[in-house]
Amino acid sequence: MALRFDAAGDRVYLAATLPAPSSTGLSVCGWWQLRVDRDASSTYYRTSGSGGSPTIQSVATYSDGAGLVVNTTSGTLDTAPVTAVDEWVRIAVVDTGGGQTLYMGLAEDPTIVVSGTVGTGTPGHFCVGGRSISDATEPFNGNAAHVRIFAAALTQGEVEAEWASATPVLTAWADYPFVDSIQDVSGNARHLTVVSGSPAFEPGPDLAVPEEPADPPRVVVGAEPVRLTPVADTGPAGRRLRIRNSSSTAANTVSLGGTASVTAGNGFLLSAGAQLVLPLASGEEVWAVRGGSADVAVHVLLLGD
Repeated sequence: MALRFDAAGDRVYLAATLPAPSSTGLSVCGWWQLRVDRDASSTYYRTSGSGGSPTIQSVATYSDGAGLVVNTTSGTLDTAPVTAVDEWVRIAVVDTGGGQTLYMGLAEDPTIVVSGTVGTGTPGHFCVGGRSISDATEPFNGNAAHVRIFAAALTQGEVEAEWASATPVLTAWADYPFVDSIQDVSGNARHLTVVSGSPAFEPGPDLAVPEEPADPPRVVVGAEPVRLTPVADTGPAGRRLRIRNSSSTAANTVSLGGTASVTAGNGFLLSAGAQLVLPLASGEEVWAVRGGSADVAVHVLLLGD
């Protein structure tokens, strides 16, 4: 999905100090789709001082509504090919404090790279779909999707990996997928606020969703032992058994027994969330018996070499 701006004042913003480019680097990347050529400047996003001015960095179309330009406090990165209406475009701006690089991707074409030594500062305001909370000029008529902010100067390869993934590959300072809300889903609670208008949601670019790892067998260990038999065709040795206490609050004792002499008869106290990994030869059997009075959910997983 994507967040739809209709150029009628729709814009969203974050009033917070962003990472300082000169100390950590600052990268903003995302997907953008121009829906209407207004034949005028349209601001995709803009960072500025805490009150909405001055401009620290803005990504916008030229005054004729075509092409793309990055304006900063002391210079311009000015590049870019004309983008077609309804075409999804990948854009990232990487700021090191003393220089910036614009990365831009159109369809399956190679990434366009434009660099320049242009000074910026530390932004205190981030606005998407327009210039700022107090400036409704240069509205954007289009869609934004998978907008992410990083407290780092990403490389071209890292930028391209972020573009290709529906979820962040690196740790994001803020992550706005715009699936059905304007919330930050990075866990950092840097949520956006609607300035005016009523942004809606439309279908967005079709990105790869990372495959979720298979859940390990979940065993509730109680009074009766749970018997596990490793698969015999996975090699003569090198197998390991991982047992994790999935309780987030309570420590629990797990006793192991079986034909595996290295573990037989031993009891292990696992603190909340802790795990243990033990060697186990092919063909050996092991079972886990909970100690204590309450059932404890324990994840048990056989690992390969």
